[in-house]
Amino acid sequence: MSSQYQRFLKVLEKWPVDKTKPNRDLGEQIRKHINILTNPASLTTEETSKITTKIDSLERLANNVYGKKPILAKCYSLNVGFESNPSHIPVLCAEAISYLNPGPQKIYIDMTFGAGGHCKKLLDSCKDIKVYALDRDPVAYKLAQQMSKEYEGRLTPLLGRFSDMPHLLKEQHVIRRSVDGILFDFGCSSMQFDEPERGFSVSKNGPLDMRMDCAPGMNNDQVTAADVLARADELDLVKILRIYGEEKAAKKIARAIVDTRSALHPIETTKQLADLVANCLHETPFRLDKLQRPTHVATKTFQALRIFVNNELNEVNYGMVLANDYLRPQGRLVALTFHSLEDTIVKRHLYGNVIDGLANPVPLKYCGYDVVHDEGIMQSINSILEKWPVDKTKPNRDLGEQIRKHINILTNPASLTTEETSKITTKIDSLERLANNVYGKKPILAKCYSSNVGFESNPSHIPVLCAEAISYLNPGPQKIYIDMTFGAGGHCKKLLDSCKDIKVYALDRDPVAYKLAQQMSKEYEGRLTPLLGRFSDMPHLLKEQHVIRRSVDGILFDFGCSSMQFDEPERGFSVSKNGPLDMRMDCAPGMNNDQVTAADVLARADELDLVKILRIYGEEKAAKKIARAIVDTRSALHPIETTKQLADLVANCLHETPFRLDKLQRPTHVATKTFQALRIFVNNELNEVNYGMVLANDYLRPQGRLVALTFHSLEDTIVKRHLYGNVIDGLANPVPLKYCGYDVVHDEGIMQSINSSNWKQLHRHVILPGEEEIKHNSRSRSAKLRAAVKLK
Repeated sequence: MSSQYQRFLKVLEKWPVDKTKPNRDLGEQIRKHINILTNPASLTTEETSKITTKIDSLERLANNVYGKKPILAKCYSLNVGFESNPSHIPVLCAEAISYLNPGPQKIYIDMTFGAGGHCKKLLDSCKDIKVYALDRDPVAYKLAQQMSKEYEGRLTPLLGRFSDMPHLLKEQHVIRRSVDGILFDFGCSSMQFDEPERGFSVSKNGPLDMRMDCAPGMNNDQVTAADVLARADELDLVKILRIYGEEKAAKKIARAIVDTRSALHPIETTKQLADLVANCLHETPFRLDKLQRPTHVATKTFQALRIFVNNELNEVNYGMVLANDYLRPQGRLVALTFHSLEDTIVKRHLYGNVIDGLANPVPLKYCGYDVVHDEGIMQSINSILEKWPVDKTKPNRDLGEQIRKHINILTNPASLTTEETSKITTKIDSLERLANNVYGKKPILAKCYSSNVGFESNPSHIPVLCAEAISYLNPGPQKIYIDMTFGAGGHCKKLLDSCKDIKVYALDRDPVAYKLAQQMSKEYEGRLTPLLGRFSDMPHLLKEQHVIRRSVDGILFDFGCSSMQFDEPERGFSVSKNGPLDMRMDCAPGMNNDQVTAADVLARADELDLVKILRIYGEEKAAKKIARAIVDTRSALHPIETTKQLADLVANCLHETPFRLDKLQRPTHVATKTFQALRIFVNNELNEVNYGMVLANDYLRPQGRLVALTFHSLEDTIVKRHLYGNVIDGLANPVPLKYCGYDVVHDEGIMQSINSSNWKQLHRHVILPGEEEIKHNSRSRSAKLRAAVKLK
């Protein structure tokens, strides 16, 4: 403790008390902390560790790491001198109303009522129109209620988010494809910026709230901006600032926030946050935006926190989906955006750059190669050649031979730019890592291999846990079932044979499976209806078949790949069969569509994206090492285009053992998780699983049966959370952001609502295949069966 106390004294020497700033001086604040920390007679190891962390933070502050001396304050009377509007003026109002094209008997939705400027102008433009006005802000909702008295019968106020819109409109008997125009005015309203108590404005001091759903004086369970700054760890703060605020100095600001809350006090007011960011970025009191207009340096930080706290980008995306859903043909959409993140989502929806209802994220970065005549670079190349001579016993497969081919390509250009030279240097770095055997074994080069990894393969399709699945579906006369994953038709055939009077709709996204279903439908004429599409295509496919919601008696899911897909090398799913790295479930061999293949991902994704894909979708602990090896191989040698190349590369990286043991202590190839990750990413499988569970709840009648077969923990977690009712806005509850502390709820009603579920499981424990089934069908070993009945 004495050494820590000496460090405190050094901090005090650097920062004497300034008596002209009572209760605001850092020197005074530091001394208060010293009295608190040095009073205990004895300290535990944990307490000593916390004090050490606090001293580190104090030293950074005392050494003026963040530019200017931090200012301590709980409240300030005045504020940064940037513009504020005393009254609400709707933006581009005339243009917006003009594009909405108001007319008699038309129906409009104002998705962001705010202070009602656009809505009032729309209602005044034509006396016979009707407007539904939505806002998540209770203050705006009250304004809308007041305005509705002026426009009696023509204005209907609605309180909620965009994601609440379907059930709100259902209560108003507004059906899909019936609305003539929808208006969005994204971002904060002027009212929210002008009220200091709301905490949105960088120029008005108040508590750091930023909740759009919570009016001043109200209290709800939503996290505030102050909560985020007090609890999120440094890495989470960096992500929030960088992603939602596009803040280049995210690391510096996040570090300053963590140091300030650790060493001094939590950041609880807008002025404290604005001053802290200004101290970090002290070079200038303001920044120029993209249109060269001055803005406060903390503007991006405030934007990031607001977007995160209110989940704005997901709401914007969902709003655009709803607009497409509720607008009639020739209906009008007008969207006002105020920053590039909102505008990008809107623009991509309007241009059709959408994948499964989500605006297509920033495309993966593509690589390009060129190279040089630089003397230093040539010396580096020659040193690599010395380490790796040509092995003539491996024609077209030897790394030394491959490197020499690349040198001939790289040294041809007569002149090179600085950028091209930089690219060559990167390529040489990759070659050196390979030549120095960084990844364990020498990489094997091959375009095609005849031999395969020695793990099991099944010559024919055997449906997994078939008897158990059919038993839980409880087939009976006149019942209707949906097989959501037809595959080779094993479960479906068994279901049809179990009772002669049932009808089955068989869905699959794979054209090969769809053809098999068409052939089988001839055997069961009038009882089997094949459908081609994903789970997310199911509503319109069932609508075409006149199947209504809450009318189906049973739904069967058999998630993951079918045996047919694993057994066809041309599909690229199997680690044990060589073929092109395709992995598209929607594309049969020989077909061509615009969907990205696994080979495309490995050729174009940058290293960080590859790490995320492998870690999130494959739960691969060695994700960084494998991603680095992929990038080096494609940069220095060739793109990875076959399953054998990828399996060998991963095996070379993880060369300690030729296989791993899974959770049940069974041997699997070391590349299995990598293949799983790519397959899930390419086919957007987890979103489809989640949507399938939502549809099951939607289409099953009360007391209808659900049977779900899963083959890895990611699928099973989604199914399990839906069955247990752990669902938020139709999504299986994701792993929450890591916080330091959590609130405890003791209210019985709240706990019951959290734990309520619309499902009752038909078995106590998850059902696994028996030893006999695993012996005859080794692919069943990972299967888990969950069966449930819908309660209401």
